[in-house]
Amino acid sequence: CLLRPVLLDVQQRVPSVFMPTYPVQFAENYAAAQGFIREVGAGQEAYLMTASWLTAFEAKWKTNVYFSLRQREIAQQVRRELFTREENPLAILRSQIWKDAGALARLMPQLIPRCLHLTCDLLSAWQGHISSQTMSGSTDPGLALSFCKDLSTVSSELDPDAAGGLGSDIINIAGEEMADGVTQLLAVCIDRLKRQVSEVEACLIKSLVNAVVPKLEGVKQIPVLYRMTAKSAPTTHSAYVDNASSILTDFAQKYSKDYSDEVNKVLIRVGDECAERFAERCKAVLEKEESLSRFTHQTKGR
Repeated sequence: CLLRPVLLDVQQRVPSVFMPTYPVQFAENYAAAQGFIREVGAGQEAYLMTASWLTAFEAKWKTNVYFSLRQREIAQQVRRELFTREENPLAILRSQIWKDAGALARLMPQLIPRCLHLTCDLLSAWQGHISSQTMSGSTDPGLALSFCKDLSTVSSELDPDAAGGLGSDIINIAGEEMADGVTQLLAVCIDRLKRQVSEVEACLIKSLVNAVVPKLEGVKQIPVLYRMTAKSAPTTHSAYVDNASSILTDFAQKYSKDYSDEVNKVLIRVGDECAERFAERCKAVLEKEESLSRFTHQTKGR
């Protein structure tokens, strides 16, 4: 008689008292709230503490009410914490969602699927933020490299086989019954992260190639000019090549210290692309020169 009105009053008037933004805070408050419920019921008959309506209240309190009331607040706080600085979301995932493994496993295992859903939402929002920053083609190279490094770091952390990684921790929290499903979900997340690394790299490579190739235009004229003047063509790098390669040299010197692996990977692909584009243009010039030579020879013969 005393316990039920108290619980209904709490549920109707001040639900937010027990329902903070993140699951880890909720776990702490829920543990304290259990003590409150037991104290209110102290001295009553034993059946009051196991009544079906009390069990239903606790279940609703731990799942539906919590997320329905706090979904918008979660989105706002995540956006504020994540997108006001260029950092990956690992810190939020570890400190705010998966911090207290014991509380999730013992006190509220019903929240584990919700935590997985929130994790995927957070990763998706972060990847959307990266796409908006990198797809324009005018992204700062340092920012693009930092995104590549962070995406790779997060994908490695989510790998279930990585010892001490977040992925293995999540599977341990979820337990054997959910292990297969969680592993598949993490695999999808990792695949999306790796594909986005390739997309960001492609945008960065395109911008570098577009900066280097026009500076190589003069190189293809050198053989023609030296033949016209009956001089030997130089065998060392010309000013044209040095001017073009300086773009890549400056890029490597500026960013190799913080992003060595990412810079090396990008430079290899840029070099291959520039070499291929330059070879195609030189071939076109030589074919044009040969055609002109034949035309001149035929004209003189007549």
